[in-house]
Amino acid sequence: MFRTGLAYPLSLPRLKGFVILAGSLLTLHAVAPSQVILRDQYPHLSFNLPVGLVPPNDSSDRLCVVEQAGVIRIAPRDSNATSAKTFLDIHTIVASGGELGLLGLAFHPDYAANGYFYVDYTRNSPLRTVISRFRVSASNPDSADPASEFILLQQPQPFNNHNGGQLGFGPDGYLYIAFGDGGSAGDPFQNGQSTSTLLGKILRINVDSVSGTRNYAIPPDNPFYGDTTKKQEIFAYGLRNPWRFSFDRNTLWCADVGQDKWEEIDTITSGRNYGWNIMEGFHCYSPSTGCNQAGLTLPIWEYSHDSGRCSITGGFVVRTPALPSLTGKYIYGDYCTGDIWALTPVPSAPPTNQYLLDAAFNISSFGEDRFGTIYVCNHGGKIYRLTTNLPGPFSLIAPADHAVNRPSIVSLSWSASVGATGYEIQVALDSLFSPTVFKDTTVEDTVTQIGPLPDSTIFFWRVRAKNGGGATPYSPIRRFTTASVSIPYHLMKSWNLISLPLEASDARTTSLFPSAVSPAIVYDSAAGYTFRDTLTPGPGYWVRFGAAADVGVAGTPRYADTIDVVPGWNMIGSVSRSIPITQVSSIPPGMATSHFFGFEGSYEAAGSIDPGKGYWVKVGENGKLILSSSPAAGEDPARVRIDPAMGLPPAPPEVNGGAASVPVEYLLDQNFPNPFNPETVIRYSVPVPGHVRLEVYNLLGEGVAIVVNRMEGAGDKSVNWDAAGLPSGIYLYRLTSGIFTAVKKMVVVR
Repeated sequence: MFRTGLAYPLSLPRLKGFVILAGSLLTLHAVAPSQVILRDQYPHLSFNLPVGLVPPNDSSDRLCVVEQAGVIRIAPRDSNATSAKTFLDIHTIVASGGELGLLGLAFHPDYAANGYFYVDYTRNSPLRTVISRFRVSASNPDSADPASEFILLQQPQPFNNHNGGQLGFGPDGYLYIAFGDGGSAGDPFQNGQSTSTLLGKILRINVDSVSGTRNYAIPPDNPFYGDTTKKQEIFAYGLRNPWRFSFDRNTLWCADVGQDKWEEIDTITSGRNYGWNIMEGFHCYSPSTGCNQAGLTLPIWEYSHDSGRCSITGGFVVRTPALPSLTGKYIYGDYCTGDIWALTPVPSAPPTNQYLLDAAFNISSFGEDRFGTIYVCNHGGKIYRLTTNLPGPFSLIAPADHAVNRPSIVSLSWSASVGATGYEIQVALDSLFSPTVFKDTTVEDTVTQIGPLPDSTIFFWRVRAKNGGGATPYSPIRRFTTASVSIPYHLMKSWNLISLPLEASDARTTSLFPSAVSPAIVYDSAAGYTFRDTLTPGPGYWVRFGAAADVGVAGTPRYADTIDVVPGWNMIGSVSRSIPITQVSSIPPGMATSHFFGFEGSYEAAGSIDPGKGYWVKVGENGKLILSSSPAAGEDPARVRIDPAMGLPPAPPEVNGGAASVPVEYLLDQNFPNPFNPETVIRYSVPVPGHVRLEVYNLLGEGVAIVVNRMEGAGDKSVNWDAAGLPSGIYLYRLTSGIFTAVKKMVVVR
């Protein structure tokens, strides 16, 4: 167990930037301010020498706290709890004090049905460790029956220290038990290396069966099963005082308390010998030099007793989504100093170790609830939860407060909150947010879209940031009003054939469709495809998107339009209401046309002209097409005549030869060669004329070169860059043109 009676040596320096591995002093990276903190789980409660925290293996949201003197308390997981009930009180039979006491608790995998749980405690006359089963009361789930004790095994203890004490069921359903070497110092009876005693071992037994005189059975795949010269309960041996083990999936992590100099972490495998008392950590102990390490399994990590550290307390591998930066890392601490670390396993290499925080108390144990939350037991009486600081401040960006004429599909955006793992957004029709018309608690980005929303309506919205530590207060409330008319666009990842069916206050492509990766492209029968920065009602346009998007555009509606057409193929637009093709008329009257083709990844003949869509149509003469949402009643001789034999429209821009010499989207290529010394070539594409800036930065964000800073025409570009005078390393190069920005990495090698 943990060491007791040791005062924290305040006069010693605490070199938290250093750890010891395999006898070598390793300097770690400087420790940045950690986002990980401890929060009092029960501000209104305290416990008597807590040495463990275990949740009942049922669907209840409760936690059991093991008190060393022989009592188990149970309380709701709720931090507002003001009382803890007595789940089990066996203090009258428990020998406690120093390293003795009620040391372990494990609930049966089928506890919800059978009510069984198991404890590890020490008892006098003679001094021994007892492994017993108890049962919860049939009428009170918060109380166990002390008279239900069923003793599985007892192990005499030669001394009052090094008792181990951890119990836990593995993924195989068997009960694992940790025994120390029996105590004193240096393992005077060589228990760690002896397979004829249970001391200094991890045991594995089947509590759902009995065998012979045992109140349990030996699993047939135990390493010494059937060998009567050895203790068949043994799963692994060569341990000094395993103080807390835990399972992460199929890996058994164990912290083994050292003798005078070294604390160690092992991953336990069946039949392995972990070296005590031949080895202490990675170092010879008996003898102190030249020890025979054949057949021994060395730890995966160790640390020294420098800076007052004295006794390791094992924890758990983080799996809770509330601590994403620690996922997959093993949390452990030191009893004496209160230091807590996170160890990351690395396949085929030494693990990496990260200092997290100073708990500033004696860490007697870690615990884990059924949600994966990790707790830390202060031997002085408190229980803490490992969590993170609340997210940092942020502010709402768009729409601006009291914004009007917002489209029916609205993008809501805000600045990033440092430390946030997600955001919650609420939208309502009143400032009380009762009820909400939109709520999303799973937003991970700093922008989200909602809609379509009703026209001419006032909406209120607010956001709060979240992480494992909790949530910030909601932001100040903003309001916006939707426009009287708004057109929703449902855009594909690829080319989209669209139009502008209303008068917009800002009709630039970059304003209407900020996520577009190309300018707007129109079609001219003589010139082919050409670029436009601004959209106008009437024509159809190609616009390319790098990802699917929903966009809303608001403005003054147009319910009728007259569109000029020329012989051959024409790209036309739409108006603010759908118009059946049978209601499209022409000047001269009754003009013969092809089908009207829309584009949804391929061309399809349309039955109507829908708002926001663009269409191809072929005609044989100059004229005008008339789109009106209020057509003349009765038969209209001016209506167009569809000739299905006119074929299919031209292909989208990237297949059309007319635009082959001009790129259709911004692009920043990977430099070549890469890595390089000292010169490299950077290529990029600009689809429209404009100012272009190409800069190089180091990883500190410091600018080291401006490669391009000028007005350029549209086209594919190439520039050489010489890194002479710069040291080896990774550099970033950034291209900016208009609203487009892209960043890539390159490597200079000397």
